[in-house]
Amino acid sequence: MTCPAQPPALVSNGSLVRFSSSGYKDAAAERLAGAVRVVTQTFDDSGPLGEDPRFDKFYLRDTFDNIFSTLMVTHVATHGLLFTWKGSDDRLKQIILTGTRTPCRIGILSAVEALVKEGFNPARTVLLSSRFDEEGGKIRSAGHMSRHIEDPYCRDSILFIFDEGEGIKADHFGQTFATPAVGEKGAGNVRITVGTLGGHSSVPPAHTGIGILASLITTRENNPFSPQLTAKNPFAGYAQCLTEHAEIEENLRPALLDFERWPEAAELIASRDPADRAHIQTTQAAGIISGGVKINALPELVSAGLKARYLKLLEPKVEKFNLTLIGFDEDVPFGLTGFVQLEAPFVRQASPVTPTHAGAWDAFSGTTKYLRGESTIVSPYGMIGNMDTANYWNLTHNIYRFQPLREADSYNMRTLDERLHIDGHLNTIKWMHSLILHADAYRGNDD
Repeated sequence: MTCPAQPPALVSNGSLVRFSSSGYKDAAAERLAGAVRVVTQTFDDSGPLGEDPRFDKFYLRDTFDNIFSTLMVTHVATHGLLFTWKGSDDRLKQIILTGTRTPCRIGILSAVEALVKEGFNPARTVLLSSRFDEEGGKIRSAGHMSRHIEDPYCRDSILFIFDEGEGIKADHFGQTFATPAVGEKGAGNVRITVGTLGGHSSVPPAHTGIGILASLITTRENNPFSPQLTAKNPFAGYAQCLTEHAEIEENLRPALLDFERWPEAAELIASRDPADRAHIQTTQAAGIISGGVKINALPELVSAGLKARYLKLLEPKVEKFNLTLIGFDEDVPFGLTGFVQLEAPFVRQASPVTPTHAGAWDAFSGTTKYLRGESTIVSPYGMIGNMDTANYWNLTHNIYRFQPLREADSYNMRTLDERLHIDGHLNTIKWMHSLILHADAYRGNDD
């Protein structure tokens, strides 16, 4: 395994200078500010399509009127928007640009708007997929969108899909890396339910249902999975780029270069950085705990929602409490009051891995090097979260999850006072503008 080749840019983009004017910068900031003022959170209790007023947002139509008038617009599942910018050459595969978070979508539309104003007419059809919820929602509009796209275009008809994801690591071991995620970890939601007799809190048993559940969670946390570095993991490609282009620790470099020593390399990587550890280790986290209705009544049922699968590990602990373990896909026997039940309401396998040697990778990588400079290394990376692109696996084997932002460009993601530096937003627009031009110029085996 080696670090991918670093191809040159396919086209030069002299029109990028327009994005550097103070007038454009102010307008872009105001447009993004207006977008983030619109309440667009995804809720687990979303109502049916056409009935939940929280989906009735119309900022994009009012803001990008020239896109709505120039591109073909299709409404998907009521609130989803599919923009089709028809290309002049039907022999070329289409590209899909999509995103969930507001800055990414505004960046895509701003770039397309600029190209329309410049009089650009694509040879390759460009599809802009604007979803109205994210992967954690109840409706999951990406499924509706992918089925709508697959119907006319069929399987493997897309050159590549761009979605938001990993970004740019500036001054990382003495080097700048652009790290598009070319694969995603698998994921599973596990629910552990503890059933006990309950009763009044004034006369509790030695171990209540809540106490037993806490003990099971602690057992899980005290027994983490071991880190593993394998050739199937996109992080391995990134690790090879580190050995070739970065100033990494002397004890790590020889371990990465020798496949037989990868177990040692995995332990070294896991010990130095929690984020890197998450890329090579099955992680686990308790996110939801439910149980009880009042403080003086012991609940009969308590449960926790987890991100892991455990059966053998919990058996000794369940036996200690003299309970019956009900495994996955098993029903609780009628009348049984002392049990621990394991359920898996959601399981997703790891995604296919996007190729990173030639093909569409050249267009993607060339775009990044053109804007970030020849010294920037474009490296494959993995996605530790899960994206809506899982719905698009039938359409292409090239999916790039990326955002052209440095770590210093965004702050407090998904928490209070989340914000994005205006220079980072402008760089996103420039990058999307150039990506469309590079994709349009690409002619290769992936077509």
